[in-house]
Amino acid sequence: LWQLDSLREARLGLLEGLSDVPDCQVIEQQEDDWPGCINVGFKGIHAETLLVRLDMIGISASSGSACSSGARELSHVLEAMQIELGRIRGSIRISIGPENSAQQLREIGLQIASIVADLRHS
Repeated sequence: LWQLDSLREARLGLLEGLSDVPDCQVIEQQEDDWPGCINVGFKGIHAETLLVRLDMIGISASSGSACSSGARELSHVLEAMQIELGRIRGSIRISIGPENSAQQLREIGLQIASIVADLRHS
């Protein structure tokens, strides 16, 4: 079974790992939204480049909206939410499962932060 409190803790771990990334926008959730899905946009980053780098180190993520998975278009959901275009282009979606811990997600957040910094300076 899915333990929502554990998912929320893992989500907080990821957010902690990303907390020092400039121009990073986490799409805020409502209280009753599913805590196992996080969408975060990085201004000045192309999501596809970030996804390739994440895949190279074994981190799975996706871009676009969940309802158009596999499409190359920008997320119409984020556009409807009036998210800035530069952040939509650098937006990735991370899913958390019941086996993920807060510490694991914190480390993933730190790895993402490192890759984003590298991409911005290359």
